[in-house]
Amino acid sequence: MVLKNPMFKMAIFVAIILSLFFLGFSYLFFEKFLTEKEISLTVINKEKFGNEEGRYLIFTPDEVFENSDSFYHRKTNAEIIYRKLERGVTYRVKVVGFYLPCLPRLRNITEVLGTEIKKESKP
Repeated sequence: MVLKNPMFKMAIFVAIILSLFFLGFSYLFFEKFLTEKEISLTVINKEKFGNEEGRYLIFTPDEVFENSDSFYHRKTNAEIIYRKLERGVTYRVKVVGFYLPCLPRLRNITEVLGTEIKKESKP
């Protein structure tokens, strides 16, 4: 029978692995279109990530963001964005990716849209 043939089993296994790789790389290329969001964040602190060029961490009260150059996100301006962000200021930004606390993957800031002005309430 066909199902008992070891070559058939190996071909199915290879097809599954190749399909998973294809889906993974497809997600990387289309991640910007699938997960891009505009959010508001207040910068608490910002730091360079070790000795790596074009990679920075942006700390906010709720989450840590990454600001890095990325081929898949078509982004090469991480240093310019890093210089724009100031501590204590609230910004409107575009981010890409999913944030899951159990995974060591941070959302990437792709664009700074501007500062957010807070209206003071009068008593």
